[in-house]
Amino acid sequence: SSSSAASDVYKRQAKGIKWCADQGAKVANLSYEGASSSTIDDAATYLSEHGGLLFMAAGNAGSFYDAASYPDWDSFIIVGSTGKLDTRSGFSNYGPFIDLVAPGERILSTSLDGNYTYRNGTSFSSPMAAGVGAMIFGLNPHFTPDEVKNILFGSVVDLGDPGEDDVYGKGRLDAQKAVDMALEYRETAYQSPVPVASVTYFNAYAPRVVGFDASASTDDGTIVSYQWNFGDGSSGEGMVVEH
Repeated sequence: SSSSAASDVYKRQAKGIKWCADQGAKVANLSYEGASSSTIDDAATYLSEHGGLLFMAAGNAGSFYDAASYPDWDSFIIVGSTGKLDTRSGFSNYGPFIDLVAPGERILSTSLDGNYTYRNGTSFSSPMAAGVGAMIFGLNPHFTPDEVKNILFGSVVDLGDPGEDDVYGKGRLDAQKAVDMALEYRETAYQSPVPVASVTYFNAYAPRVVGFDASASTDDGTIVSYQWNFGDGSSGEGMVVEH
């Protein structure tokens, strides 16, 4: 049946996505129909857990799909198409599931006869967004998938109704603004830890026992360890130590 055939296709696509994750890929693009599939969602979640991000074409039926038929998955980015006038391409699927849009009309590409040709489709929009995602990861490979999504979504050009809508998602991809935002994010997101140590003297005479407490130290992330160098060849570990 067509249903089982579609299921087999999704399984093969999911296998490819998971392969990308296992190879350490930061970005994967899927220029196929199937954004409604929970199988794709599972594979995209696997990729995200391994530090990567999936981009997927919205499809070219020109149809509206509600949340019941096309869930608004959070695990991957679904990309619709726009033309040179910044309006939705007539062939581009749309609905609550759309995350953003990118150019997908008259895109210069290669053809099977070895020449160049202009083609249309969300299959071109999705890799454009994936390419910008790759540039963001290239600026800082330690960005998380969620951080890359936040940068992409925060740098789009808002089209249609103000804010997120069912036609353009959060807006149209803006490569320059995304890179600028990623550079700014890189400079401000990761600050060095600020060590703060307090000292308590437990006795008045040598050999003095001194307590060191670093509980007032701060970081923009989670402090995972405390290392002490006492300057006399000895060291210590832990938030509170004695020497």
